[in-house]
Amino acid sequence: MFIDLKVDDQGNFAFVEKYKPYRYTHGSIKLLMLVDAGVGMVEPVVFRGNSFIPISQIEKEMGIDKYIKAKKPFYSMLGKGNLIVNMNVAFDLSTGEFIKDKTYYQAYTIVKDSLRFNKGKGVWSVNTRMLRSSSPELDSWFEKLSEDIAKTGFDREKFLKSRIK
Repeated sequence: MFIDLKVDDQGNFAFVEKYKPYRYTHGSIKLLMLVDAGVGMVEPVVFRGNSFIPISQIEKEMGIDKYIKAKKPFYSMLGKGNLIVNMNVAFDLSTGEFIKDKTYYQAYTIVKDSLRFNKGKGVWSVNTRMLRSSSPELDSWFEKLSEDIAKTGFDREKFLKSRIK
């Protein structure tokens, strides 16, 4: 899977995170973000004035809610974590309880030396490789992470604030 990147004036690369809430017979949030496996979710950044700014700074200056309402993208900056994760976190709409059997994750690593500039699109990108095998420890860690995400429900601001270090 190729992921498009944005670069700032300091040479930092980041990709746009995905946060898509769905209401089926249960609640579901589809996510694409960077994690530091075994540690936690990486703090997102925003792009302002040709630089990536941590959301902790945005929260102090004006509040994350203003960025959410303006539909501004949030980014995961490469080098801050070790896995890109595509997740679906499910929970009961009435109780907010985590639904394990409808939750899944796919973890990716960046392929070494795959950074390239696509002249046609005018963007940088990297190739990623899905982890084909996992460990009980990693699965258990992702399950706990999913439970924590489920507790935020459809509250994106609460989800983002839970990632501030």
